[in-house]
Amino acid sequence: MAYSEANVIAGGLAHIPIVVGVFGLIQALILKGTTNKPPANGTEQGAKKEQQESPSTQLGSQSSSSQKTIKKPAHPNVPVNTYKPKTPFIGTVTENYSLLKQGAIGRVNHITFDLSDGNPLLKYVEGQSIGIIPSGEDAKGKPHKIRLYSIASTRHGDNLKGNTVSLCVRQLQYEKDGETINGVCSTFLCDIKAGDKVKITGPVGKEMLLPDDEDSNIIMFATGTGIAPMRAYLRRMFEPTEREKNQWNYKGKSWLFMGAPKTENLLYDSDFETYKAKFPENLRYTKAISREQKNPTGGRMYIQDRVVEYADEIFSLIENPKTHIYLCGLKGMEPGIDEAMRQAAQSKGLDWSELRPQLKNLEINIIRWNERYQIVEKKLNEICCIELPLRFKEERFVGSSIQFRIPNISNAEAKSFINKNKQLGVELKWFGNDNPNGFTSNHKSWKYVKDQNLEKSDEILSGLFDLRLPLSFDLDDCETIANIITECVEQLSLKID
Repeated sequence: MAYSEANVIAGGLAHIPIVVGVFGLIQALILKGTTNKPPANGTEQGAKKEQQESPSTQLGSQSSSSQKTIKKPAHPNVPVNTYKPKTPFIGTVTENYSLLKQGAIGRVNHITFDLSDGNPLLKYVEGQSIGIIPSGEDAKGKPHKIRLYSIASTRHGDNLKGNTVSLCVRQLQYEKDGETINGVCSTFLCDIKAGDKVKITGPVGKEMLLPDDEDSNIIMFATGTGIAPMRAYLRRMFEPTEREKNQWNYKGKSWLFMGAPKTENLLYDSDFETYKAKFPENLRYTKAISREQKNPTGGRMYIQDRVVEYADEIFSLIENPKTHIYLCGLKGMEPGIDEAMRQAAQSKGLDWSELRPQLKNLEINIIRWNERYQIVEKKLNEICCIELPLRFKEERFVGSSIQFRIPNISNAEAKSFINKNKQLGVELKWFGNDNPNGFTSNHKSWKYVKDQNLEKSDEILSGLFDLRLPLSFDLDDCETIANIITECVEQLSLKID
């Protein structure tokens, strides 16, 4: 499909790893003890859009509270702009065939190009795009502009030899003043034949890439030729030879929502059904066929209707920080999905307008949170009577809060410690409190179980504190907060083991 920019939404709600981190600390204290001294831890070419299909726009805007620019984590070994518009690669068409069944609407083709003559070879990864420069000139006698298309093949190509690239292209047609107008590049691509030469640029794009984690969860929403990158993802995850070549054994949960006007317009449908049959524990495939299926109100069934239908399950996945969401397809798809997510969030007592930007900027915000965490961690680590979680180098955590323990502190001292911090502007939560406060509660307040005698847990919880680190705090704020906590700790009369 043709588009000018690609975006991916990274899922996961920040409070989940926080809770896991707290209980991880408790478990470590019970089973292994703690430590007082944990170790410190290319320009893309713009393109004119031809088809009325595009990947999702970004969900939300990034907060500007940080005082310095935060860059997304670099993707290693991702090629970009190997071939540019002024010096394109000349590829050769190896095949061009229709993807539609009889009775389908429109014209959609699968087109493959041979890249083996490239010097250097045009390499790419799943989720990227290439540019196509159609032959001929425009009405002003100038060469046609470049159009970008999502790559529909894996990095190994459909032939699995690493020397081809495939596209999924719908011919654009629209009416103007009673005349049918054909899209320049899409018609050029649908008409070319095996052996024809085509100018190719790229690859471009780092936003729609798959995560490296084999246990990641992937939710995909696609309409029409927006299925192109999803096909590449699914081939990488479930095609047997691909799995052997990649040495990447996907173990997570993937869920494809595919929208089409008619069954005959479902692209690559038999492939996806095969993957689902072979990997029933790892792939779900849900279709929204607008002209054949009805939604609960009797109207046409669209992807957003499926989102509402499966809202609970979708949100359960989104709450997992390993979940990533990808949208690609018709421009009108995103507002509908956005409204469906709003309704689904509301049914759970959540505000989608708040969750939306968090999901979009999660990777950047993780970096910003961890910067704040490390500033506070470093200062508290200098205090001999404070114990902090041991963070291993390989661990990936979200530092949106920090937990620390003060052994041998009495309940009265703990309450005094909290009050002194509060007077100086630092709000701490205490796990030793009999009454729940946010995420910090202990078993004494639990109404759904009988009273328990948990002496070791009580000992740990009685000295365990939590500090939120919102992104509204800048780095200087975190330094000040750590100094205040230090000052309040030094006023305690504690027995040091």
